[in-house]
Amino acid sequence: ARSLQVPGKAWLDLAESSQPLSLDAMQAASGGVLYCEELGRLNRLQQKNLVFAIDRLEKYGLRLVAATHHSNAELGAAGWDEAGLGRLFEVWLGLPALAELKEEIPDLAAHLLDLLADAGEAPLRHLSTAAQNALRQHPWPGGYAELKAAVRSLALAALGDEIEGEDVERLLSPAGEGEDVPGGFDPAMLELPLREAREAFERIYFEW
Repeated sequence: ARSLQVPGKAWLDLAESSQPLSLDAMQAASGGVLYCEELGRLNRLQQKNLVFAIDRLEKYGLRLVAATHHSNAELGAAGWDEAGLGRLFEVWLGLPALAELKEEIPDLAAHLLDLLADAGEAPLRHLSTAAQNALRQHPWPGGYAELKAAVRSLALAALGDEIEGEDVERLLSPAGEGEDVPGGFDPAMLELPLREAREAFERIYFEW
């Protein structure tokens, strides 16, 4: 969503609003992005603000990016206005699970680290090769929200500028998990770039 924001233009997170959305506010945000990370978390006022904004996006040159884990029916059962839901679901995209995007996870994590630093929420951190591999191998059942929370925790807890592989493993792996590994597996493999680590693992796999 941030890639849609034109430099110098507004970013308006609808979940942070506690006041009715006015025409003056929309005029001030002209050319910017209206954002909602999870529709299911909006209260009734914020839902009304979103529906109010939908009919005026074109007039003020605004882009709306909204996401949800819930279906149209689930949101309706939670009290959403049916007409508003109809407008929201006119155009939608189903996103793949993070487990299907393993190769992109290090880039996503690096981008999140940059955003945290730009917002002043955490010092600027970088991911070691081992940390990238550890993030890539995690299944991420909680999706993007889990990745975002993990990256934030790693950025705040890191003792140096670089986040190490063991930092990731300590955060994501329960105590004792991962102790049983095939004979010949060397944890130092996690320090290798992906291609070299994959080749080393394949040799162990076929010999095991």
